Amino acid sequence: MAVKEGAVRLASQPVVNRKEPLDAHHLKLLAAETNLEDLLQLINLLLFILPSSSFLRSFELCVVRSRDVQFNEGYLTISIEKSKTDQLREGRSVVIAGSSSTTCMCSLLKLYMRKAQFPENSDEYLFRAISASGNYKRLISINKPISYSTCRQSFKSLS
Repeated sequence: MAVKEGAVRLASQPVVNRKEPLDAHHLKLLAAETNLEDLLQLINLLLFILPSSSFLRSFELCVVRSRDVQFNEGYLTISIEKSKTDQLREGRSVVIAGSSSTTCMCSLLKLYMRKAQFPENSDEYLFRAISASGNYKRLISINKPISYSTCRQSFKSLS
């Protein structure tokens, strides 16, 4: 009797539109279509690729500062001060390997930091709002991270 009730309950549930994860093929297509000279498009690409390559949540990604990123030979390290999964509040580091792919985080993040003119080991947030004037785009001077809603809107506009 319990099995029958369970089956009826499962069958009567409305179909939920579940979100499918982005796979490597989709990320490579996105990278191929991105104009890497455009700062806004480069940020959007990073906001797609960085969470999938480092298992970071959007909030963790939004509060990364320039000083938290260390480039090494063949890989990069991102220090995370605060994380939902860090129960002891010790902080953690995420290591991302480099590759020769178009979706290589090491080369994309290095390109972004060079285009956005980040000083080394600065206290500036990596992902901030952008000021656009014609074809010229730059990060705003106020050192404030982008909000979760801005990050989410960039996902929705490209998907």
